[in-house]
Amino acid sequence: TMPHEKFYFYERWEATEYDRKTRQRREELLRRMADDHSNVRERFDDETEHNQARKLLKDEQEQREFAELRRKMLLDKDRQDDMRRQSQLTTELQQAFKRGDTATVRRIERLLAPEEDKGDVKHPWA
Repeated sequence: TMPHEKFYFYERWEATEYDRKTRQRREELLRRMADDHSNVRERFDDETEHNQARKLLKDEQEQREFAELRRKMLLDKDRQDDMRRQSQLTTELQQAFKRGDTATVRRIERLLAPEEDKGDVKHPWA
């Protein structure tokens, strides 16, 4: 027998599960609203319903943004290579620190330090 799909493509499975759960929540909310046969409201709790609807929209927007960012990251090979190299340098830094190799530690720390634009004028209070 073959293992479940999530063990091969975990990110894709996780995204589809999230979509499925948000769709179920939205459908349940719509179903509850449709099952209310009496048009007379017993409680006027518009704020809670409004907050639930806004939370669903916000979750869907965040999921779309995450999927878009992930798609861009998959297409941007240079950024992937940079991140992979940074991870390797971090590992080398930890190993050099454990060995007590201070020259290598300083060299790798300079490589990992954030780059500053030299042409920008900084404010005195910044």
